[in-house]
Amino acid sequence: MAQFAIIAAVTAAAQMASALQQSSQSSAQADAAGYNVAVLKQQGISASNTAAANMAESQRRSAGELGEQAAAFGQANIGTGGSVSAVEKQSATNARMDALNILYGGELERHQAFAEASAERYRQLVYKRNADTQLYGGIGTSLLSGASAGYGAYLNSGGGSGLGKGSATSPGSLGRK
Repeated sequence: MAQFAIIAAVTAAAQMASALQQSSQSSAQADAAGYNVAVLKQQGISASNTAAANMAESQRRSAGELGEQAAAFGQANIGTGGSVSAVEKQSATNARMDALNILYGGELERHQAFAEASAERYRQLVYKRNADTQLYGGIGTSLLSGASAGYGAYLNSGGGSGLGKGSATSPGSLGRK
């Protein structure tokens, strides 16, 4: 009888160890995904900050260029009306578009990084759920499998009040008397 208990315990222990290993692996994947979420968010913030700084630099540079352009027109005694005004206006519009394109590029990078962080966060939750399922489901399954293996070995050996192989009331012969 003790040998069957040992069979049950060994079977259950082996399956529990497997469940713990699988759960541990999923937990490690969840931790890695959590780290990736933090890194991606930082990358998004950094891209946005860099774009804002680049936009400010573009605006400063453009303001200087527009000032030089106006000074050149003034020095040439061309005047400020007509085509000179149109050129200045177009140059200012182009400078503003350049600055906005820089900002848009940075915000697009931020949005993409945040979207990837959101997807990574979802993967982290899946890994956590898998870890819990593998741990608790694996332990429960291993306990039941170990107990049934031990009891099956016990019944196959002829133990259990004559309910072993070939008995009229064994599970394999139910309904056949």
